[in-house]
Parts: sequence; structure tokens; C-alpha cells
Amino acid sequence: MNSQDAEKKSYGWKSGLAIWTAGFFVFATLSGVSIWLLPFSVANQMMVLWHTLAGLLFLAPAAWYCFKHWRWYRRQLLTHHKLLGYLGLAVAAVCTASGLVLTWQALFGTRISYLWDRIHLFSTLTLVGFLGAHVLLIAWRDLTAARFPGWQVVRQAIRGYALNSGVIGLLLLAVAALAAYAYQPLPLHHEFPADYSYAYGDDRPFAPSQATTASGGALDGRALAGSQSCGTAGCHEQIVREWEVSAHRYSAMDIAFQKIQLTMAQQNGPESTRYCGGCHDPISLFSGTKNIFTDTSELTSLVGYQEGVSCLACHGIHETDLKGNAHYTVSAPPRYLFELEYDANPSEPLRWARDFLIRAYPWTHTETLSKRLFKAPEYCAACHKQFIDEEINSVGWVQLQNQYDNWRKSHWNQPGDPTRTIECRECHMPLVDSTDPASGDELDYNRTAGDGKHRSHRFLAANQLMPALLQLPGWEEQTRLTEQWLRGEFEIP
Repeated sequence: MNSQDAEKKSYGWKSGLAIWTAGFFVFATLSGVSIWLLPFSVANQMMVLWHTLAGLLFLAPAAWYCFKHWRWYRRQLLTHHKLLGYLGLAVAAVCTASGLVLTWQALFGTRISYLWDRIHLFSTLTLVGFLGAHVLLIAWRDLTAARFPGWQVVRQAIRGYALNSGVIGLLLLAVAALAAYAYQPLPLHHEFPADYSYAYGDDRPFAPSQATTASGGALDGRALAGSQSCGTAGCHEQIVREWEVSAHRYSAMDIAFQKIQLTMAQQNGPESTRYCGGCHDPISLFSGTKNIFTDTSELTSLVGYQEGVSCLACHGIHETDLKGNAHYTVSAPPRYLFELEYDANPSEPLRWARDFLIRAYPWTHTETLSKRLFKAPEYCAACHKQFIDEEINSVGWVQLQNQYDNWRKSHWNQPGDPTRTIECRECHMPLVDSTDPASGDELDYNRTAGDGKHRSHRFLAANQLMPALLQLPGWEEQTRLTEQWLRGEFEIP
């Protein structure tokens, strides 16, 4: 090979690497903007996965090109073009480092750092400005320069560079689009059973409970189930352990509740048990299994019986009312890719993909499941206030248990003065030391975002018998803490 052939081969290699690097830059920018600005969707979640994977795959070639590019031009005079290149290279290093930190946190941590996320976003936008100006100004200089021998070849090379880079960027975007198109989510059937009884009217499918869904129709039982999977991601393990032995968890399997429910069904028809369902068995209520029956098992769905007030049944509530009898509205929160698939058939690859998406792309998860409403006693009032009326007793309206108004009229409630008020959560969900991503709370006057505590999901009250009868996991500890709570040995800040 003569020197001319070697020079052509070297130029071709450099040109190809430059085009692929620029194409990746186009893809990384457009996919990043998509993740940042477009709404939560299957396509955008696929974009998160491919943005991360492509970034790891192209990291070494892109870094090698930047190094070689610096070596080729480092001895030339410092111009504004070169200065823009140096600034772009520095910002690219920050963008790469922040991307690697976020990837590591999403893969092996319990949450990403919002500070690193902001750094990654702002360094990307800055990088677009510096490198975009660097490339465009050089191209403009060469395209508008006075004609010189071979100027047409230069223009053709610039156009080819721009076209090929754009094509590579679009092809990389197409990979995510094809993956989203090929993905077949586990279908949910939001329909009542064919034999569903509308005993209280077609417009009141959940009556006599006051609970309803945002659509007014049924929800597939799986839409509000899967509480155990919240503890398999390494994120909310402590909270799930607290919940799985709590009265909220065993609200449907409670032996006394099951006996009362069966008696109601035998005396007033199975539809009457919907009165209880909004508070004790919401998954069964909304999926339409509190219907015509031949034995006890048909008064509840399997997941409803096992989960009672599940994580999503509680965190999916977005509106409550002081009327009681489960007067709330619930929505099935949007689910991430592979969530339902993992619940149906647990496997490590599905778990890794699901967990990575929730951590790397957490905004929908936090916005839909964490609300200021949870902190209000009125939120608890939806279920912890009860009445019975003629639909059930054939007599008329009668007030039953009413913990909310008892609290509201007590000396524990001093409206407008949080320092003298003890709310429901402060007593029944005492603060516990926590490593959970949900720890900390800057909205409470006496707490901070980094206080290392969360509200216990044991929901301690006078319920020390049922966990032992049902032999729930950790019932001994629940019983001990309940007795300690009843003796007034929990300090309420």
C-alpha cells in the first residue's frame, strides 16, 4: 500500500467515525428531549431503555473519536471555532459522567439523584449549544469561503456528513420505535362479569358502597394488585413488610369480616356486600366479583382477598369526601413496562427492566402515587366514618362508627395550629427510622426531606388478635408493637 492509499484509508476511517459520532449525538439529543418533554408512554419508556443502552455502546467509540479529533487539531491556532470545540468537549465530559452516575443508580440503587438528573439535562442542552455552534460555524465558513481548487468536493463532503449523520440518528431512533411497536402489554379487561347484578341501578354499579372509579366502570383486579412487587425492587421493602401484617392488608381476609359478609349475602343478597367492599375489599369490589354466588369464595377475588387495601388501591385514590362509607374516587395508576408481566410470571430479566425504568424515569411513579391528599385526616375519613341506610337495614339512615368526627371534635384537633394538633397519621403511622426512597418530608412543619424517617405502614391500632389468628408474616412483632402503642409508649413528635 502506497502513501496515497494509506492516506485515503485513514481519511475514510476518520470520516466514518466522525459521521457515526455525529449520528449518535443527533440520536442522544432527540431521544433525551423526547424523554424530557413527551408524556409517559410505552414509546417513551422504550426510549429510556434504548437511550441508556445506546449510550453505553457508543461511549467508547465516541470518546475515541473526541480524543483523536483533539490530537489532530491541538497544535493549530486557537480560534473561536476551536474554543467552542474545547467548551463542548468539557461539557460532554460532564454529560457523560452524569449519565453514567444515573445509569449506575438506576441499576443498583433505590432511586436516582435529582441533582445528577438536572446536571445531565442542563449539560445536554449546553452541549447542543456549544457543539452545534462549533460544527455549524465551521460548515458555514467552508461553504461561504471564496472558491478554491476542490471547493465543490468540500461542499459535497459537508452535505454528505450532515445527511449521513442525520440518517444514522433517525435509524437509532427507529430502533426504539420498532421496540415499542413490537411490545405486547399484558391485556387488562376493565369489564364487569357477564352475569353482574346491577341491583341498585345501572348508574350505581358499586352501590351501596359510596366508592367509585374515575371511569365509573369496572377495573381489572390486576390493575390495583401487585403490592408484594413493591418490595422486590429493593425500594420499598421495609414499607411492604410493615403493610403485609397490617389491618389494611388483612381487611378482606379478616375472619370476622368474612363471617359478617357471608351473613349479609345470605340475608340481603351478595350485592349487599358491596357496602363493605370499598373499605375492606376494594379490588374485589371494582373488579365485579362481589356478585351472585354459590359459596363464600365467590364474594371476593383471589387477589382482593390476599391484599385487602393494597398499595395501589390506597395510593390510587385521588378524591375523597366526608360522607363516609368509602366515599372516594380511585384510578388505576399507569403501569410501567414489565410490571404486570413480572407479577404474572416473576423472572430476573423482567424485574431488572421494570426496576430500571421506575428508577431512571420516576416522574410518573412519584406524581401519581405520592399526593398531598394523603396527609389530610379527611383522606382517612372516607373509610373511617360509616353509616347505614334503608338500602341495607330497610329502616333508614343510622350513624355507625365515626372515628373522623370523634377526632375532629376532640382536643387533639386545633385547626390552624399544627404544633398542638395530632392528626391520624401522626398517631397511627408513627415515624420510624428508614432507608426507603420515600423517607423524609419537607411538607411537615417539624420534618425535613433528609430526616431518614417514613410513616410506618403498620397502621397501629387496637388490632393485635387477627395477625396471630391468620399467622401473617411478622405477626409477633406487630402484636408487640400494637401492645406498646396501646400502652402509650410511642412518642408522638
